[in-house]
Amino acid sequence: MNYRLKSKTKDALFYFLKLRPKMLIGVVLLSILFSFLEAFSVGIFYPLLTEMAAIKQNPEQSKGVISFLFRAAGSIPLIPSIFSNLAIFTTVIVLKNVVGYAREVSSVFLGLSIREHCQTTLFHRLLMAKYSYFFKRKHGDLEYRIVNAPNQLNNLVSIIPDIFTEVLKSFLIIGLLFTVAAKATILIIFIGGVFILAIRYLSSKVSYITGKERVIASSDITVYCSQALEGIKAVKIFRAENFWKGLFNNAVKRYFSYARKDTIFLYMPSRLLEIAAFSILSLIIGVLVFRYGIECMRDMIPMFRVFVLALQRLLPSFFSIGKNSMQFVSLLPYGETSYEAMKESLQNVDKSGNLPYAFENEIVFKKVSLEYEDLKETALNEISCKIKKNRFVGIVGESGSGKTSM
Repeated sequence: MNYRLKSKTKDALFYFLKLRPKMLIGVVLLSILFSFLEAFSVGIFYPLLTEMAAIKQNPEQSKGVISFLFRAAGSIPLIPSIFSNLAIFTTVIVLKNVVGYAREVSSVFLGLSIREHCQTTLFHRLLMAKYSYFFKRKHGDLEYRIVNAPNQLNNLVSIIPDIFTEVLKSFLIIGLLFTVAAKATILIIFIGGVFILAIRYLSSKVSYITGKERVIASSDITVYCSQALEGIKAVKIFRAENFWKGLFNNAVKRYFSYARKDTIFLYMPSRLLEIAAFSILSLIIGVLVFRYGIECMRDMIPMFRVFVLALQRLLPSFFSIGKNSMQFVSLLPYGETSYEAMKESLQNVDKSGNLPYAFENEIVFKKVSLEYEDLKETALNEISCKIKKNRFVGIVGESGSGKTSM
């Protein structure tokens, strides 16, 4: 199964995101700004370390990003110059965290706002649907579509800005590393590429399938619980407790079985990625020391420290991209369920007459007949009767004879 080719999934995502376009644009802009500040906070560390290690570096001879970093670090005229580096570095860190906090909060608010809209809209639509609509549907399933599925929709929408931010931040940091140590960066890109391919495979073969099965199992849990409690009198009369226990327990076991399977594959790639990345870094340092001696490392200390710092930022980003991507795919079925419910065609109740009616003397039936449109069955056939006010009347009949319809 390739979830990327499903048009319904794309339609669902665009539908939900278009519900709050201004909030979405705000989250995107904050994500872009945060990504640039994150990469800049790593890069500005390089001039600071160079200054601390007393390594002479002429900004005029540097090129591209390195030249920009040295000029930025010295943009505040303080003596000694390390104070300028510290001031810029601290300012960037503060700005990055302020923007990052705003991005995280606004991202969650976006998901909550969409979830609120969907839950209220679904409930209002069901209240206005024709009575016959509810005959062919389980009440527990309807409750699940209103209460449970939109909860996961909130998480689904919130993950999208997180993935966008981590991807952009990774590209910017990799670009910075490429200017510092191109060959080592190529190895990191190779490792990241293998990691992304593995995540894509696991997402399509594991996460989407487990997510789909969890939707079904979660719906069954809600349905069985609702039906058993609504019909608790019949359950007790016929001693059917074990029957409903079996149905409910099987649904719960199915849900958590797929949840555990998804968790196993969710956390494994990140651990393998960290092992591979730092093993290669250690190998590079070992080869350099072996070929050129330990003395060669002195002038390279700032570069390696920046590289290690970047790796410490990159690996969590790779991990976050992988984890969020797999969670995103596993949550797609919840989004599809909510989308189908939002787009479902419902026949609304005809709005006629003036409600409420005044009950003054009696209720009169004069050859009243009722046929449910969707069921094509006659529930009442020319019923005539009078019910006086303040009288108690019992209606007796077999199941399906029309008592509730009357």
